Amino acid sequence: MPLLFVTAPDVVGDAAATDALWGEWAPVIAAHGLRAAYVAQDGYREAPADAGAVFIGGSTEFKLGPGGERAARDAKDRGLWLHVGRVNTMRRLSYCKTIGADSVDGTQWSMFTDTYIAGGLAACTMGAQARLC
Repeated sequence: MPLLFVTAPDVVGDAAATDALWGEWAPVIAAHGLRAAYVAQDGYREAPADAGAVFIGGSTEFKLGPGGERAARDAKDRGLWLHVGRVNTMRRLSYCKTIGADSVDGTQWSMFTDTYIAGGLAACTMGAQARLC
Protein backbone atom coordinates (compact mmCIF):
# COMPACT_ATOMS: atom_id res chain seq x y z
CA MET A 1 0.00 0.00 0.00
CA PRO A 2 1.44 3.43 -0.90
CA LEU A 3 2.15 6.02 1.76
CA LEU A 4 -1.02 8.11 2.13
CA PHE A 5 0.41 11.13 3.94
CA VAL A 6 3.13 12.39 6.26
CA THR A 7 1.94 14.38 9.24
CA ALA A 8 3.65 17.74 9.55
CA PRO A 9 4.90 18.61 13.06
CA ASP A 10 2.28 20.27 15.25
CA VAL A 11 1.71 21.65 18.74
CA VAL A 12 -1.12 19.92 20.58
CA GLY A 13 -3.98 22.29 21.32
CA ASP A 14 -2.40 25.29 19.56
CA ALA A 15 -3.44 26.10 15.99
CA ALA A 16 -1.26 29.22 15.74
CA ALA A 17 1.92 27.36 16.70
CA THR A 18 0.93 24.50 14.38
CA ASP A 19 0.47 26.99 11.51
CA ALA A 20 4.01 28.31 12.11
CA LEU A 21 5.42 24.78 11.97
CA TRP A 22 3.43 24.07 8.79
CA GLY A 23 5.22 26.91 7.01
CA GLU A 24 8.54 25.37 7.92
CA TRP A 25 7.84 21.66 7.38
CA ALA A 26 5.23 21.34 4.60
CA PRO A 27 7.77 22.39 1.93
CA VAL A 28 10.26 19.82 3.26
CA ILE A 29 7.65 17.05 3.05
CA ALA A 30 6.57 18.17 -0.43
CA ALA A 31 10.20 18.31 -1.61
CA HIS A 32 10.35 14.56 -0.98
CA GLY A 33 7.32 14.02 -3.21
CA LEU A 34 5.04 13.25 -0.25
CA ARG A 35 1.59 14.50 0.67
CA ALA A 36 1.66 16.58 3.87
CA ALA A 37 -1.14 16.27 6.43
CA TYR A 38 -2.09 19.38 8.37
CA VAL A 39 -3.03 18.72 12.00
CA ALA A 40 -6.17 20.65 12.99
CA GLN A 41 -5.82 21.88 16.58
CA ASP A 42 -7.79 24.01 19.04
CA GLY A 43 -8.29 27.41 17.41
CA TYR A 44 -8.49 25.88 13.91
CA ARG A 45 -9.57 28.27 11.15
CA GLU A 46 -8.80 26.35 7.96
CA ALA A 47 -6.31 23.93 6.51
CA PRO A 48 -3.62 25.51 4.35
CA ALA A 49 -4.25 25.49 0.60
CA ASP A 50 -1.29 23.16 0.04
CA ALA A 51 -2.44 20.54 2.57
CA GLY A 52 -2.76 17.06 1.09
CA ALA A 53 -4.67 15.64 4.04
CA VAL A 54 -6.20 16.78 7.33
CA PHE A 55 -5.41 15.07 10.63
CA ILE A 56 -7.81 16.00 13.44
CA GLY A 57 -5.80 16.32 16.63
CA GLY A 58 -6.20 18.73 19.50
CA SER A 59 -7.95 18.43 22.82
CA THR A 60 -10.82 16.03 23.32
CA GLU A 61 -13.21 18.99 23.40
CA PHE A 62 -11.95 20.24 20.04
CA LYS A 63 -11.78 16.83 18.38
CA LEU A 64 -15.32 15.83 19.38
CA GLY A 65 -16.89 19.28 19.16
CA PRO A 66 -17.78 21.87 16.54
CA GLY A 67 -14.13 22.65 15.73
CA GLY A 68 -13.34 19.06 14.81
CA GLU A 69 -16.56 18.74 12.84
CA ARG A 70 -15.71 21.90 10.89
CA ALA A 71 -12.20 20.59 10.13
CA ALA A 72 -13.75 17.32 8.92
CA ARG A 73 -16.28 19.13 6.73
CA ASP A 74 -13.57 21.37 5.28
CA ALA A 75 -11.37 18.36 4.46
CA LYS A 76 -14.18 16.43 2.80
CA ASP A 77 -15.39 19.51 0.87
CA ARG A 78 -11.86 19.84 -0.57
CA GLY A 79 -11.58 16.14 -1.36
CA LEU A 80 -8.77 15.62 1.15
CA TRP A 81 -7.97 12.47 3.12
CA LEU A 82 -9.33 12.82 6.68
CA HIS A 83 -7.54 11.13 9.58
CA VAL A 84 -8.46 11.34 13.27
CA GLY A 85 -5.98 10.67 16.07
CA ARG A 86 -6.52 9.24 19.57
CA VAL A 87 -9.49 7.07 18.66
CA ASN A 88 -9.46 4.43 21.38
CA THR A 89 -13.08 3.52 21.95
CA MET A 90 -15.88 2.11 19.85
CA ARG A 91 -17.87 5.27 20.56
CA ARG A 92 -15.12 7.43 19.06
CA LEU A 93 -14.74 5.05 16.15
CA SER A 94 -18.47 5.39 15.46
CA TYR A 95 -18.21 9.19 15.70
CA CYS A 96 -15.32 9.21 13.22
CA LYS A 97 -17.44 7.23 10.81
CA THR A 98 -20.22 9.84 11.03
CA ILE A 99 -17.85 12.73 10.21
CA GLY A 100 -16.40 10.89 7.21
CA ALA A 101 -12.97 9.93 8.53
CA ASP A 102 -10.93 7.86 6.10
CA SER A 103 -8.59 6.54 8.79
CA VAL A 104 -7.97 6.66 12.54
CA ASP A 105 -5.24 5.76 14.96
CA GLY A 106 -5.09 4.93 18.62
CA THR A 107 -3.00 2.95 21.06
CA GLN A 108 -5.86 0.49 21.62
CA TRP A 109 -5.63 -0.76 18.03
CA SER A 110 -1.85 -1.12 17.90
CA MET A 111 -1.08 -2.42 21.41
CA PHE A 112 -4.05 -4.73 21.94
CA THR A 113 -4.71 -6.06 18.45
CA ASP A 114 -5.93 -9.48 19.58
CA THR A 115 -8.56 -7.88 21.77
CA TYR A 116 -9.83 -4.99 19.65
CA ILE A 117 -9.04 -5.18 15.93
CA ALA A 118 -11.74 -7.68 14.92
CA GLY A 119 -14.50 -5.68 16.65
CA GLY A 120 -13.18 -2.39 15.29
CA LEU A 121 -13.10 -3.70 11.74
CA ALA A 122 -16.62 -5.08 12.12
CA ALA A 123 -17.83 -1.69 13.38
CA CYS A 124 -16.25 0.02 10.37
CA THR A 125 -18.12 -2.18 7.92
CA MET A 126 -21.56 -2.00 9.58
CA GLY A 127 -24.20 0.24 8.08
CA ALA A 128 -25.03 3.56 9.68
CA GLN A 129 -27.16 3.35 12.78
CA ALA A 130 -30.34 5.44 12.79
CA ARG A 131 -30.46 8.28 15.30
CA LEU A 132 -33.35 8.43 17.74
CA CYS A 133 -33.51 12.22 17.96
